[in-house]
Amino acid sequence: EPELRLGGVNIIDVDSTGVNDYSVYGLEGAFAYGPMWMSGEYYYATDSNDNYNGHYIETGLFLTGETKEYSVSDSVWGHVTPNNSLNDGGFGAIEIVGRYSYADVNRDEETIYTVGVNWYLTNNVKAQLNYAHSDIPSVDVRLAVNF
Repeated sequence: EPELRLGGVNIIDVDSTGVNDYSVYGLEGAFAYGPMWMSGEYYYATDSNDNYNGHYIETGLFLTGETKEYSVSDSVWGHVTPNNSLNDGGFGAIEIVGRYSYADVNRDEETIYTVGVNWYLTNNVKAQLNYAHSDIPSVDVRLAVNF
């Protein structure tokens, strides 16, 4: 599914009408070293209508020294526990992140560059501030603030 949406509408979309057979191939990798982590993925899909492909690479660095664990069996990053939670009188954890992603769906292309800051206040509360720039004509900025 495409990454960028405006008002709940996908900028690029897959028409699966009449599709009765499809194949998906992918390669994923991730690593972490101390407070730094990086992951990426490439995928290629084909169905009876068309071919699709895309990739992303993302990275992050904890300025406050925390680490992330990667679950190979589930293919996801684990929970982040701040070294100095707000609950314990600390500041929480600060992580700077960046991401590049590309998707080609039915010859509609989507390229997105994202930078952001995550603030893990406690074990259960995270605030995010992201800026995303897209190479799609008429779509320029997405600013997201999540709590």
